[in-house]
Amino acid sequence: MLLARSIHSWLGILLMPWIIFFGITGLYLNHQELVISWLPNSEYNEAIFRQNYLENSVSREIAQTIANKYWKDEDSLSVENVVYHDFKSLRFKKPSGYIIISLNTGHYYVKSNYRRSTFDQNGYRVHTKIYWPYIFGIFHRTGWVNWRLQTVLADLSAIALVLFGVTGTIVWYLPKHRRLLRRLKKVMGEAQ
Repeated sequence: MLLARSIHSWLGILLMPWIIFFGITGLYLNHQELVISWLPNSEYNEAIFRQNYLENSVSREIAQTIANKYWKDEDSLSVENVVYHDFKSLRFKKPSGYIIISLNTGHYYVKSNYRRSTFDQNGYRVHTKIYWPYIFGIFHRTGWVNWRLQTVLADLSAIALVLFGVTGTIVWYLPKHRRLLRRLKKVMGEAQ
């Protein structure tokens, strides 16, 4: 009983952050609007960029220089002309995400699966949007926000949750079982 109680207590302490976050992500999967409403609003107005068009468009070389500042150890997989947020842009694809440079304004976006950061033409970050649906979905499936760990943490957490449930049942049931045995012995003793 003491071992079960000790295991249960330590597992409870170690698993509490995961249990809370699994609860939040599970709630998110069932009630997206409710959970998103609890998070800070990440909207901003891009109108300021529409007012600051450059005299000369950003050249491909300058765009490449900007793209090379991010994920420096990765080569660009592709470069495409795109329209992003209604801006004519160059999109550099790298294994970790995208760098999207507006050709007319010089502002740009650095976008991964987890977030998008917006920078003005001077390289100052003006906004960051976190992709909560992606983070919640990945965390709920894998127990972590990084596929590189694959499901190891999720599997360990699942095993620990099973142990947590079993030891909790033992801690709850054993005192009741002992009381029941004492009552039975008492009744059996009186019957003889």
